[in-house]
Amino acid sequence: MKLPRVPSSEEILDRAFKRSLKVMSNQTIKAERAREEETGKVNALSDTTSDALLKVQKSFPTVENLHPFYRAVVNIEIGTDKIRQDLSRVQWAAGKIMALANEARRKIKSAQTPKEMTSARKAYSGRLGSLLGRVKNPLKRLERVRLLLKDLPYLSPEELTVVISGVPNVGKSRLVKALSTADPQVAVYPFTTKGVTIGHMDFFETRVQIMDIPGLLDRPSTERNDIELKGVAALKEAADMVVFIFDPSLTCGYDMKKQQNLREEIARITPAEIIDVSNKCDVSTTPVEGTLPISAETGAGLDELKRLLEKKALEHSNRKEYYTPVT
Repeated sequence: MKLPRVPSSEEILDRAFKRSLKVMSNQTIKAERAREEETGKVNALSDTTSDALLKVQKSFPTVENLHPFYRAVVNIEIGTDKIRQDLSRVQWAAGKIMALANEARRKIKSAQTPKEMTSARKAYSGRLGSLLGRVKNPLKRLERVRLLLKDLPYLSPEELTVVISGVPNVGKSRLVKALSTADPQVAVYPFTTKGVTIGHMDFFETRVQIMDIPGLLDRPSTERNDIELKGVAALKEAADMVVFIFDPSLTCGYDMKKQQNLREEIARITPAEIIDVSNKCDVSTTPVEGTLPISAETGAGLDELKRLLEKKALEHSNRKEYYTPVT
């Protein structure tokens, strides 16, 4: 058998160095690939989460930019201070995510082994999950606000808004339908368990939007439920004009004293001009003194009411812009 050549000590050492260099080279390639992969994962995690949070924060209207009516409803339903805090927390979380990502990238860059790089990325993933947990409830509340605004009626700031008010069962909804130009323009939007009806009146040179709010009761504001408070918000923040309906026939179930008391309270609530009408003149022939007698059922007196509303609409001017949901 032929014996292999015996290398010199120098040859053996040289071969060892060459092999070690190959091992180091392979390890370097593996490490760089791991570094690139782990950095890419951190980038994907941070970009995806921070972009999503910033999109929420930037696309959401500020409380101050909400129409005063929507702002009041949001405050009743959820609380405007909470919404301000929630938007601030979402913005903070997005910034914190990016700051932690920068820290994780630095650790991956300085790590010596793929294991250390993976550990740095996993640590970032854990902190990212903790951060998102801290904005879990704020995001839920903001989604509630989004759905609430989506379900509220669109109010054009350029059109005269007339709120129809009175005690329950005086014929408010019927009057809105009778005044509206066409049935398709009358839509019902959820107001928790009640509804607010929006109709439109089209005239030659202008348009009027009519809002029917849930009936209010003659009682202190501290005793009113959320549904009534939203009606009060419409009177205070949305109304350019109020049509208050009396029912002299008393078929609504409320005596005239309670109706008068409510009328006086509404005058204190709203800065808008009030037109008083006596509905159901087809049933009662004695209207309340100083009111316009009408019948939403037969149409009697509605032409005069329309003329009054058209005149006010032509005088109306509101250039202030607010966020208004489009449904």
